[in-house]
Amino acid sequence: MKSATRGAVLGLAVAVSACAPFEARRGIDETRALTAARGVDLDMAAAADCTTPANALAQTSMALLDSDRALAVALACNATLAAEQARLGIANAEAFEARRLANPELSLGAARVDGGGTRIDFGIAQNFTQLILRGARTRLAEGEFLRAQQLLAGRVIELAAEVETARVQLVTARQRVQARALIAEASDAAAELAERYRAAGNLPAREVALARARAAEASAARRRADEEVAAARARLQRLLGVTHLDADLVGDASLVPVAIGETPDALRMRALQQRLDLVAARGLVDLLADSARTTQRLGWLGAFEVEVEGEREAGTTRLVGPTLTIQLPLFQQGQGARARADALVAWSRAERRRLEIAVASEVDEAIARLDAAASRVADYRERIRPARAAVVARMQEEVNWMLRGVFDLIDARIDELEAAADTFEALGDYALTRAALERATGVRLPRETQRVIEASTLLGDGADLVAPPVVNPSSTPGGDAQPHHEHGEQP
Repeated sequence: MKSATRGAVLGLAVAVSACAPFEARRGIDETRALTAARGVDLDMAAAADCTTPANALAQTSMALLDSDRALAVALACNATLAAEQARLGIANAEAFEARRLANPELSLGAARVDGGGTRIDFGIAQNFTQLILRGARTRLAEGEFLRAQQLLAGRVIELAAEVETARVQLVTARQRVQARALIAEASDAAAELAERYRAAGNLPAREVALARARAAEASAARRRADEEVAAARARLQRLLGVTHLDADLVGDASLVPVAIGETPDALRMRALQQRLDLVAARGLVDLLADSARTTQRLGWLGAFEVEVEGEREAGTTRLVGPTLTIQLPLFQQGQGARARADALVAWSRAERRRLEIAVASEVDEAIARLDAAASRVADYRERIRPARAAVVARMQEEVNWMLRGVFDLIDARIDELEAAADTFEALGDYALTRAALERATGVRLPRETQRVIEASTLLGDGADLVAPPVVNPSSTPGGDAQPHHEHGEQP
């Protein structure tokens, strides 16, 4: 009685699973829950219009493409992410098929009988090997479907770090353009001033040529900075998946370094628990180990088919069956399948170990680089730039009192602008390293407490320092207006 009850329950479960409808969106909500737990709680639905970032978010305009908006655009338009979502759909379909039984096979045949009449043969066959292996096959497919969710969610976190990296690179490139433009302007002013002093007979030709060379070098550096902006804009555009991207949309403000709030040990432990590629690798070990156990037990099993045949002749029906077909394990007993299963388990364990070591080392490297970048930013913001600004201010006073020459003032201003460019570089490196730490830990760090610093704050105005008035270039009252040359040198 109990055996019959268990058989009825099993048959009912098989019938129910066979009738279950296919859920096309299965796994989407689970994937979003994984990303939300790691700091990215955004919809991944494809945008209807990916021509511009504003259109991708269904907005009429966009004033600033910050980190959150850039990620939202990428989630809606990035083609690589769309392909990863399609893989989730493939895994869902494969899991659905694994739960279903193979359709039975129907055979029909007709033949003439000596003496007249027709004989009709018919039969229906079912492959029972799939039924026996259905549980193991379902577990494997469902496990792969879960891994597909984890890998897709991990790709979202990774994409967030990549988009932020590209956005920061574009911001830093635009900041460098501003600094290089002011340096080029100051160098041009110095070259023009040198020409005027040369015309008055107070500057040798060598100094004029040197001023021209410096101006040309500054102009070339500005063009290189323009090229970097174009390259950074293209990288961000590709990651966002939009057709058009205005570089000015990212602005020119940099993040001010703040403390992460977690110890290196806590970050390392968090990464080992939260990195979804590592979670997926651990799941793969369990899946392959379960598959290997099934192979060890049933690796010898081949085709196992049950068929019911019937024959109809001269208006009568005569059953001949059932027929049982079993593949005999004479030449192969599943040795190769068992060896392959064991090798896959060994490979998955080695891959898991490799990822664990890589994750820990990536976190350690990112923490060390972040600390160094924050210290470098502090050096430029608190020591180097203030010192350079003080030199310019004192130099301006000395020029006003005719104690120093105008060329010295322009050189000091250029040094200040170079310090500003280096500060931009340091701020950009800090932001890039922060994105690398997010990628290493598999978690997007909070941004509520992040402050920004505008490029204009570091560059200053400096308009009165670029081309100061020269009343009489034929004289050098109150100081030497001829830099880096001897007074007695002849042109």
